Amino acid sequence: MGKTRGIGAYHKLKSHHRTQRWADKSYKRCHLSNEWKKPFVGSPHGNKIVTFVPNDGCLNYIEENDEVLIVGFGHKGHAID
Repeated sequence: MGKTRGIGAYHKLKSHHRTQRWADKSYKRCHLSNEWKKPFVGSPHGNKIVTFVPNDGCLNYIEENDEVLIVGFGHKGHAID
């Protein structure tokens, strides 16, 4: 079977090309992981953030509703000061 021809063939060719784009490995890698790159896409506007407390003794000084300074935790797996 060849390509469709005719006046209204543009829509069918365009939609078929759009679905076949996902077979391309580089296109799929670029566009599929796009949701993971958005840090606050799943959180409700950053209301609550779970933090990491480094030592056991530090947990005694942090109350439930205290403001905590968050320093770059997660630049491709490496902490930033």
